[in-house]
Amino acid sequence: MASINYDALRAAIVSRRAHIEVGRLADVEEISWSADAPHLENVAQQLERVEAGEVEYLVVRADGHAVAKGVAVGPIGYRRHHLARGRQRNP
Repeated sequence: MASINYDALRAAIVSRRAHIEVGRLADVEEISWSADAPHLENVAQQLERVEAGEVEYLVVRADGHAVAKGVAVGPIGYRRHHLARGRQRNP
């Protein structure tokens, strides 16, 4: 895999010349560069929950680095947490 010029990538993002893509994270190996083993194990567990519809795990990719490295990753959990506040509807 070719090395990434992060200064050039950052400049492209800031100047809005980079193509930004948001999609599902399919494999924890795609973000293996980003964290330590315990965090990656947690992400792998979260990815198993995707099939059950409990969570989405998204990755933001920039420019020609759609396969190489994600710019950002994060989960969206759909199961209600006991501390979460529900929205109140207007009558």
